[in-house]
Parts: sequence; C-alpha cells; structure tokens
Amino acid sequence: MKRWIVIALMIGISSAALGQDPQFSQFYSSPLHLGPSFAGASGKTRISLNYRDQWPKLPGVFVTYAFAADHYAKSLNSGFGLSFMNDQAGNGKISTTNVAANYSYNVKLNERWNFRPGIKFFYHQYHIDYSKVVFNDQLGFDYVNPSSVEGLPQDSRFSYYDFGSSIMFYNSRYWIGGMVDHLIKASPSFQDNPNYKPLKYSLFGGTQIPLESLHYKQDLHSLYAAFHFKSQRNVSQMDIGAYYQKEHFLVGLWYRGIPMISEAHGSDAIILMMGYRDDNFSVGYSYDATISRLITNTGGAHEISFTYTFSGSDVFNIREYEPLPCPEL
Repeated sequence: MKRWIVIALMIGISSAALGQDPQFSQFYSSPLHLGPSFAGASGKTRISLNYRDQWPKLPGVFVTYAFAADHYAKSLNSGFGLSFMNDQAGNGKISTTNVAANYSYNVKLNERWNFRPGIKFFYHQYHIDYSKVVFNDQLGFDYVNPSSVEGLPQDSRFSYYDFGSSIMFYNSRYWIGGMVDHLIKASPSFQDNPNYKPLKYSLFGGTQIPLESLHYKQDLHSLYAAFHFKSQRNVSQMDIGAYYQKEHFLVGLWYRGIPMISEAHGSDAIILMMGYRDDNFSVGYSYDATISRLITNTGGAHEISFTYTFSGSDVFNIREYEPLPCPEL
C-alpha cells in the first residue's frame, strides 16, 4: 500500500507541474503573471513579491515564489517589466523556473477609454532532482533502499524559450482584457514534445463601484468586483468575487470553480482575503478553503503578497495617462 501511495503522489505531482501553470489567488498582486499589459500600469515604478503554499497538509507539495518589477516610461508611452517565478513540487523534487521580459504600450482611444496591448518573452526551465525521488524497487515493507536499478537520464534539466501576448481596455472605472500564453505551441515542430506547456487562455476584468449613494468619500471607501477565467489543456477555472476597501484596509471574498460545466471543473475553493494598502505599498494575505472532494486532505492554500510603488512625478495627469482602477490584492 505504501509503495502505491508514493507512486501515485509522484505521478500526480509530475503531471501537475509539467502540465499547468502555477496560479495565484491574489492575481492582481502579481500583475505581470496575469498579463504583460500590466507592465507599467501603475504609471510609476513598482515591485511585487508573492509566496503561495498550496496543500500545506502535504508539506512542500506545491510552493511558489514570484518577484516582479515594472516601470512606466512616460516619454515612450510604454511599460517595461521583468518577472521571475519559481515553483517547487514534492519538497523540491521538481522545480520550475520562469524568467520573463514584459512590454506594454498605452493607447488613448478617446476621452474615456484606453487600450493597452502587451507582449512577454520568457525563459522556462524544469529540473528534476532524482536524489530526492524514491522509486518502486527501493521500497520495502519497513525500509527504503538507498539505490535503484532505474536508468536515470544524465541531464535532469529541460529548458526552452516562449512568449505570450495580452490586450486590455480600461477607463477610470472599468477594465477588461485577455491573454494567450505559451504561443510557442503554434510551431508544429514542438507539437509532439510533451514537456512544452499547452496553450493557456485567460480573460479578466472588473469594475470599481462608486459608493457616493452611501455618503462615503470614494477615495476612502471603494468596492471592487472582478473575475478571472483561465483555461489550459482540459482544465478551466473561474475566480469571481469582490474587494471592499475602507481607508487603508481591504477585505475580499472569492469563489473558484465552474460548477455548471462539469464535475471536473466544479467548485474548488472559497477564498478569504485581507490586506493593508497605503499610497506606496500594499500587503495581503489570503486563504483558499477547499470545498471540493479534497476538502479533508489538502489544508487549502496560504498566500502572502507585497507590493511597493515608488513615488513618481506628474505621470498621473489625466490627459496624458490614466492608471488602472483595479486593486493590488
């Protein structure tokens, strides 16, 4: 029984790590991961840090780290960004590293609407640490042999270059956009390589709801409703929910799942968020409460984010540039 559990776990980890991208519940706190159109979207210089521990009841199964820095170049009407992500699966048995260069260009369509296309080029690397892998022939009833007869490949690393593209429309209250990632799959020469990730499609958007009718000041009290739909290979998910900000404090409630389509894409998690946001920085924490059939086995997911925006000059002149109204958690 023990050997079957180990084998099943390793197969599941490998399939998930090599098949789908990591995800963040606080996707607006990792904007360059959401889409290159967000490069420079703050109108200033910004850095962000993210940490996610998924399924903590199985220690180290999926742990993701991310860092990003982006800048808006006023003279070029463009945003530039650099992002880094590392995903550890199975206590470091499988490591995925992603380094990307992001670019966006802001187009003012009229007095209300802006259009922001973006593109990213990235380097992707997988690494399997076979010294941490236990094979079937190493397992005994009450012991583990130190060596295996399995023939291991000499090179445990696989890397390639890839690119993705996104678009976004927005004004002072609404935003909507989409992205297509892993466009290297468009090349037929790579179609048969199982290590290349499948195309990923996403659609995101939201609105900032005015609260003047409640006799609040809008800059101190804001309500945001948003969604994020993503589809990769045969897996689709929808995150939908809302944030409420009162002065510097934010709380959010989200739902992840598409129960109307099929059982495979059904209810996955309820996400609780809280955070603090100032003029220059924001920090957030979220917990994914699993509501699928894995509810008693995984422990959900913990996520922490930090964003710092450096003070700028007069970039926010509304005639020249209008920042996105979406939150940073």
